[in-house]
This record gives sequence, structure tokens and C-alpha cells, in this order.
Amino acid sequence: MGNFYKEADGAHFHEVCRKHTHVIPAESYSRLETPQDRAREISALQQRARALENEIEQRKQLEKTLREALAERRRSDEALRDFVENAVYGLHWVGADGTIQWANQAEMDLLGYSRDEYIGHKISEFHADPEVLEDILRRLTANETLHDYEARLRCKDGSIRHVLIGSNVFWQDGEFVHTRCFTRDITEKKKDDKLLSEALLREKDARKEAERTVRLNEMFASILGHDLRNPLNAIVMATQMLIGQVSDPKAQRAAQRVLSSSDRMRRMIDQLLDFSRARMIGGLGLERKDADLATIVRDAIEEVRYMRPGWPIELTI
Repeated sequence: MGNFYKEADGAHFHEVCRKHTHVIPAESYSRLETPQDRAREISALQQRARALENEIEQRKQLEKTLREALAERRRSDEALRDFVENAVYGLHWVGADGTIQWANQAEMDLLGYSRDEYIGHKISEFHADPEVLEDILRRLTANETLHDYEARLRCKDGSIRHVLIGSNVFWQDGEFVHTRCFTRDITEKKKDDKLLSEALLREKDARKEAERTVRLNEMFASILGHDLRNPLNAIVMATQMLIGQVSDPKAQRAAQRVLSSSDRMRRMIDQLLDFSRARMIGGLGLERKDADLATIVRDAIEEVRYMRPGWPIELTI
């Protein structure tokens, strides 16, 4: 029996038994004197055999469950590894001595280095601003978590990428093991912000120039209005004197039209000055007074007759 103690020996054992005419279970069986004792021995052997079979079956089931759990764990690990390795943001670990221990593909693509050119090197080789890196490491060593910390990284081709860094430290038994850094590229956003800022400055300068031009135009209109009043006053005074000295009705009507047109021009000049004043001081003051509607209508008709001679306009007021 000592030569057939494995489960795989069962087939050979049965073949040996088949080829012999007398089979005795074991040496201990032949030493038993009575059939009852031998029956008890056989029952005990059967019980142990059944218990062993059950134990073997349970172990097989446990091994199967363990294999399935390990396979699931491997699938989960592979999925997690794939997620981290192919993430859209750059990821890397930096040890306490500043050495890059690991980086994903997005980090490589961002800076243009191969793994051998990046992993195992000092992180200081890739930061464009040493003082910024010193501040980052100081904050992380103090167990601070960084959120959207702006920095500049140097690429393999010599260009500079603007990034936002999120990072904290993995501690184990109070020991700095490595950082966990997330890198997000904002280079294009920085360029857009710069273009927008320049456009806003240009727009501000253009607005100032336009306001200056408007002020100059208003000043010119104001000066022009004041300068036009002087010759207009002289025309009015001369026309009034002429009316008092001529007796010809046609000359009188012509002089009256000159006075009427002069008065209209004076009102236009006043309106121009009011508009310029309103633009310069930001508003107009209204002066309320009574008006003779008949005079207004009469002046309007007279103006139309002067502009369009021969129009058949008759008015009784």
C-alpha cells in the first residue's frame, strides 16, 4: 500500500488487484482474528476513503475558485494598467530624490521623449523654471496637495509646454515613497489668452483714438459754431439797417428773407452747439417757454415759398 499513495496510482493499483486471485486489504487486516473486527476495519477504511474523496473534491473546488479569482484580478490589473497607461493626461511618479520612477504614454507624447530618455532621469532636467520646481517639491514634502499648479516643461525639441500640475505624495510608514503627478497641457490656451489680451489692448487703444477723434470733432464743431455767429450777426445787423433805408417792396421782401434765413441759420448753429455741448458734458438742459403757433406756421410757409417759388400756398390765421 505504501507504493500506491497517490490519486494517480489508482489505475495501476486496480490492475494489480485484477491480476491476482486473492487480495487482502492491508497487513493490519490479516492480523485481525474475528470477522467482526475485520468488518469494523473495512468500515473505518471506507469512512476515511470517503472523507478523503470529499476533501479532495473541496480542494479542487477551492483551487478552481482561486484560479478564477486570480484570473479576474489579472484582468482588473490589466484594465487598470491600460487605463493609466493610455490616459489622456500625463502621469508620472517622482521619488524622494527627484528621480522619475514611472511615466505613462501621454507624458511621453507631451514632451516627445522615449522612456529611456525620461524615466530614471531627474525631474529637474525637464522643468524650465528651477524656482518653480523647488516650490513644488517643498510643498509636496510638507504633505501638501497641489491643484492646477502652473509650470513650464522643456520638450525634447527645445520647445516649452505650459502645463497644470496636480500632485500629492504616497507615504508609507511616514516615509516619502513617490509623488503622484497629473500633467495637463494648456499651451494652446495660453496662446489663445495672449491673443485675446493683445486684441483687447488693441481694441482699447482704438476706442481711445475714436473717443479722441470724436472730442476733436466736437471741439471743431463748437469752435465753428461760435465763429459762424460773428459774420451772421453782422449780416443780420446790415440787413436790419437796409430794411430801414429802402422803400422798394421787392427789396424789403428780399431783406426779410435774408433775416428769416439768418434766423434759421442761427437756430441751426445753436442746435450744433447744443449737440456738441451734450456730447462733451453728457446731457442737455431743456428750457421751457411759450410759443406762438401761428408765427411758427407762418415762418414755415414763408420758408417753403422761398425754397419753392410759385407754390400755391394760401393760409388764413
